[in-house]
Amino acid sequence: MLHLAAKSGNLESINAILDLYPESERPKVVKIPDYTGSTTLHCAAESGSLGALEFILALYPESERLPAMYVQDENGETVLCCAARSGNPESIKLILSLYPHQELLHIVREQSEHGETLLHHAAQSGNLKCIKLLLSLLPEEEWFTVVREQDRGGTTALHCCAASGDLESFEFVLTLYPERDRLSALSTQDRYGRTVLHRAACSKNAEHVKAILSFYPESERLSVLKVKDENGDMVIHYMSDETRESFLKWLSQSPLTFLLY
Repeated sequence: MLHLAAKSGNLESINAILDLYPESERPKVVKIPDYTGSTTLHCAAESGSLGALEFILALYPESERLPAMYVQDENGETVLCCAARSGNPESIKLILSLYPHQELLHIVREQSEHGETLLHHAAQSGNLKCIKLLLSLLPEEEWFTVVREQDRGGTTALHCCAASGDLESFEFVLTLYPERDRLSALSTQDRYGRTVLHRAACSKNAEHVKAILSFYPESERLSVLKVKDENGDMVIHYMSDETRESFLKWLSQSPLTFLLY
């Protein structure tokens, strides 16, 4: 129950559950992992609630706070990974403050056992402030190197931004690619054959899909809409019924509709 309360970020619920334990037992309780290997710190970090994260972190003796940051769940994710995915830059700052300064470069560059970087997690949140915060820890000449990293599934930060539904973060990450490489980045398929448009279609936001389609040269738009993933699904197959209806209504004003089928 404590893990669920921490994941919700609800301080009142967290307090109510901890009140069931003697005060001396609480530092031990918050360290107990759930079936995925996540501690309550992982859960609080993922909730996006800075208050919940600060509260649970305060239950750790000061000497144990940094070691707690290195604890990984079954997916190899640390508390910082969870915070990056939460979309709260203040949570990220709090956790980064616990690390020795000389380790920060390594932390941002590091890939997990699944090939993910912290930037992948931040891009999943679609929060531009989180993305810029992590990039700021690297020399600017390294930004492109980190941005184009693919995880084991072939996913880039650009795929993650597309799926998040946040156009501002998508556009920012795209501009980190040299102009000559942008079409290639837009057309890159992950291990399952999905482009950024397939991922954008999952956002259930027709306007987001239309906006990302506009980044492709007009001559390429039909071909990218017809790209099939490993199961033979095109972009429109990833859309919810409502999103598909809205998108096709907009597309009906273009000759691409007839050619799409």
